[in-house]
Amino acid sequence: MIPDESILEKSEEMVALAEKFGANNIRFFGEVVGGDPRPGCGVDIIVDVERGEVSVEDIDILKSKFKKLLGREVGLRTPDMFLPPIYRIISDEEVVHLDVLLNRSTDHLKETPIDPIVIEKRLELLAIAKRYGLVNLRLAGEIVRKSHQPDCTIQVLADIERSRFVDQLRIYGLELRMGKILGRMVTILIPDMMVPPLTRECLREAIVL
Repeated sequence: MIPDESILEKSEEMVALAEKFGANNIRFFGEVVGGDPRPGCGVDIIVDVERGEVSVEDIDILKSKFKKLLGREVGLRTPDMFLPPIYRIISDEEVVHLDVLLNRSTDHLKETPIDPIVIEKRLELLAIAKRYGLVNLRLAGEIVRKSHQPDCTIQVLADIERSRFVDQLRIYGLELRMGKILGRMVTILIPDMMVPPLTRECLREAIVL
């Protein structure tokens, strides 16, 4: 789930504020990106900082700035403020990266044969893929053709984010999560794991999500 529009509208301002305080890579977690957040619920945020260059006082001031900007209670932490096992669970399964939310435009999909449900759920798909270490999502196969069947399998091409480990089991888990969101079967293909002729064929017709 992605944060509501009142938060999305402030995305660029949040990035600018964070940069002033030496923070980056804003991620949301907790109730605000849960399945059924309460209206006006608090916003839990994780940011990265350069070790030794940002003080606890800086984080507290940035937290106050975010609270004023969003008009809500804000919890702000860096990864070092979590116990390692807790942070691994949160970062793997429960965060939504703000940089994904900045890319909200769907204009490039309006003249394509892509089903409305895929366009509607686009941000949610990008956000969950990012959690699993996959980026640069593209649609390929039958779904990008005008004559596709309404219930066809949705084929997704994705790249593995640098420094992330993604195995076949993890990809299968993401296929299930995306399939649940769309109510359709989803297949994820990694170009680097495909034979070159098949890769070229898929990329030739692919549409960037």
